[in-house]
Amino acid sequence: FWLALLSMVVIGAFVLVEESISHLPWVRKIDAWLRSGQHRAEGVLRLGLGAALLWDWQAGNLLAPELSFSNELVLWMEFVCAFLLIFKRTLPLAGGMLFVLYGIAVSRFGFFHMLDYLMYLGIGGYFIANASPRPEVKRAALPLMYVSLGFCLIWLGIEKLVYPGWAGMLLERHPVLALGFEHKFFVQSAAFVEMSLGFMIMACVQQRLLSVTI
Repeated sequence: FWLALLSMVVIGAFVLVEESISHLPWVRKIDAWLRSGQHRAEGVLRLGLGAALLWDWQAGNLLAPELSFSNELVLWMEFVCAFLLIFKRTLPLAGGMLFVLYGIAVSRFGFFHMLDYLMYLGIGGYFIANASPRPEVKRAALPLMYVSLGFCLIWLGIEKLVYPGWAGMLLERHPVLALGFEHKFFVQSAAFVEMSLGFMIMACVQQRLLSVTI
């Protein structure tokens, strides 16, 4: 309960801090500088996603390191999807292929397991919606990503509260990850960090400072 209260205080504090400093000249300069590179955002997304897909493809995994998959045809679909990210015209095809890969993963690993990786549907939806000639569809591209990524973080946090043993096993094998904290406290606090970040992304309560928070 204390962690829940602390999370609400921190979220509110960041909103107030952002509002109070947004008028300062040096903050406006930084914001303008960041906005000048906004056109590169999609390129960063494509590069990061492509690297992740290629990493999983060469390791024999489907969309995530923990999801080992033996079907060569499906794994080569990952490679093709990464290749399609190179060209802007083929981004909608890459988005559709992400939907197919996610569906295959759901059939193999289960619906609830794949909720951890719902952001793949959000990214796929972004590529498809962003290529639409209809303005109202195009405007839905970024919210799709925000909602899917925010939900993933919230879901991961809920999992740590409901099934703390899953994270506990990882900390027992690699205790350095707990940074010296007691394991139960570390798992609970990590859960509230993830849920808080997920809420801030979905609600868009802060923009530039959110990256610093993360």
